[in-house]
Amino acid sequence: MASKSNFSEEEWGRVLAATMVAGMAITAADPSGLWGLMKEGMTGAWALAHAKQDENANSLLKAVAEDFASGAGSSLARERVQATFKGAKAGDLRRRAVEELQAVAAIVQAKAPEDAPAFKAWLRNSHRRLRKRRKRAASWVSAASP
Repeated sequence: MASKSNFSEEEWGRVLAATMVAGMAITAADPSGLWGLMKEGMTGAWALAHAKQDENANSLLKAVAEDFASGAGSSLARERVQATFKGAKAGDLRRRAVEELQAVAAIVQAKAPEDAPAFKAWLRNSHRRLRKRRKRAASWVSAASP
């Protein structure tokens, strides 16, 4: 059962930031303005809140959700996101996000192999659902437009 103690502080910050980075990757791949960016950010927060209350969530996911809810955890995640994207141009955002998510996946696989598959699937699926809803809403809007 993985927890914060399985990781160094730098690694833990990267794991915490992964939900935010996943949202950045999706937003960079399919930009939808300020409103879309806000929805991506909220998706990560909702996914964490759900994971915190989900009795079936694995130990790593619960640890991430609980620590992210603390002031120190969310600050550590924000600092990591800022470091990841510092100086990036718009065209670099997606590449940097994908590289960071690949690095986090490798860290989690090495430090918490029993929890890694579920954690990686949770990251993919939490943001994938929003992307599908966003595309469906856009198709409804264009169908209703004169």
